[in-house]
Order: sequence, then structure tokens, then C-alpha cells
Amino acid sequence: MIKASLALSVVLLLPTVTLSQTLCEEDESIQFSCPVGKKVVSLCGKPKDAELSALIYRYGTRAKVEIEWSATLSNGQSFSFDVAPAGPQTSVSMIWWDKGPFRYLMSECSGGNCPFAAGLAVFREDKLLMNQRCVVPEGQVRHRFTGDLVEFGFKARTSKSLTPLVRNGFEYGSDITQVYRVKE
Repeated sequence: MIKASLALSVVLLLPTVTLSQTLCEEDESIQFSCPVGKKVVSLCGKPKDAELSALIYRYGTRAKVEIEWSATLSNGQSFSFDVAPAGPQTSVSMIWWDKGPFRYLMSECSGGNCPFAAGLAVFREDKLLMNQRCVVPEGQVRHRFTGDLVEFGFKARTSKSLTPLVRNGFEYGSDITQVYRVKE
């Protein structure tokens, strides 16, 4: 009983992402959100407490969202996901969307040799234009995708989408080593 109470106390004390640290609205669920430099990247689900009918990407500040893109059950758009090994005992989970030749990729690295926990990369075809690491504010847990969108395995074949708004993206063409240079 003491172990269960202690575990519950630890869980309740863990810091979480707050609305001030995300571009998600109050009626949306936070699927991924992190500060990158002076801006924030967020992936938000709508509605908050039911099966998702929309998934919205936002980039910018609370005062000014610079980029917004959404996939809904009615607009035919979807996000893509993949998992790639980044080194021994290290894998990178990714969710992205494409607009013309541009790819906006959110990522999370898991394992012992991750150079950083999560980030945002922007590609133009195969050329990396921007690669920003998530900055973890004091007292906040590391940034991760929620388990609501994809059950990430070690490879794409062992991963499974949990919503029609995110599809398996086997065709991912950019070299993930451009984003994650694993420590030797």
C-alpha cells in the first residue's frame, strides 16, 4: 500500500506542459509541444476529450502563430509518421507534414545515445533548412509524443497509427542523421 501511495505521489508531482508553454487552445489536447528557440512548435488534437477529428500543427508564439496546418477527417489531409534507428539502442520517432517541397518534421529520440531529446526540423526536398532542439524549461519533463496518435515501436513496421489523421510514412526520404548526429 505504501509503494502504491508513493508511486501515485510521484506521478502527481511530475511537471506537465501548461497552456502557456503550448500553442494548443484550451479545448484541444496537447499531442506534442516544445519551445524551439524563442518560438514554440505544437501538435494539437481536437476535440480534447473524444476521438480526434482534427490534428493541428502550429509554429510561432502565443502572440503570433506563423504557420498553422491541419488534418481533419473531412479535408483529406493527414500527417505521416516513421521510426528510424539513429544508432545502437537509439531510435527516432517522427511525425511530419508536407507542403510542396517543404517537410515540417517533429521528432523525439529515445535511447542512450540521443544527442537531444526532441526537436523540429524543416527540409526542402532532401536539404535540411532548419534543425532546432526543444528547450526543456526548468522543472518540466522532457518532450514526448503522447500515446494517442501512434504506438511507436523500434521500426515503422512495428509501429501502429491510432487515428486516420496520421498514416505510416514508409516513403520518408530525408536522412535522419542530418537531424540527429548520435554521440559515439
